[in-house]
Amino acid sequence: MNSQEKKIQKNRNTKIFSGKRALRWIVELEFLLFKLMLPLLFLLARCFKFRTFSKTSIRKRYIVLNNKLIMSRKYNVKSECILLLLPHCLQKSLCVHRITYDINNCKMCGECDIFELIRIKEKYGLQIYLVTGGTIARKAIIDLKPEVIVAVACERDLISGLGDVEKIPVYAIINDRPKGPCFDTKVDVKEVEKVVQFFLGE
Repeated sequence: MNSQEKKIQKNRNTKIFSGKRALRWIVELEFLLFKLMLPLLFLLARCFKFRTFSKTSIRKRYIVLNNKLIMSRKYNVKSECILLLLPHCLQKSLCVHRITYDINNCKMCGECDIFELIRIKEKYGLQIYLVTGGTIARKAIIDLKPEVIVAVACERDLISGLGDVEKIPVYAIINDRPKGPCFDTKVDVKEVEKVVQFFLGE
């Protein structure tokens, strides 16, 4: 590659870098503005009660913007500094082996998504914690001191959690609730693993 080609390549790389930085700035601004407008949006949703403009849809949009902001940055975190924070309702309700305070009690039967999530934990060497609510989640974060968090929960709990840990990057994943809230919920395990790989810098 001659000097002219090197110069062209350098200019091209500079433009790409500047473009990415500008995009990140736009994403951060969009997230900040939406966050500031949340109280007003919730008030409007309560007053007008449109199906397409509800508290749930607002929460989902906030989570999308939060995750978009997280993905606009680069990470290279050690696996032991990643916390996978899970709701207790992912465990099958009929299971007699309670794992809320010790996930190692899981018998790995494969009847719920906990089985696959533990496999991800063992594959990458993550921290994993099952919680029953916000208070326990906050305690887990204080005790384990993660650098980043992959959190699974319903929209309402995720919004509350994101507000509690603003200084720690949190990628929020909404759980599936085929049988209703807080009962035999499920999660996209493939998405969880992709986010873990992203935080690891893979």
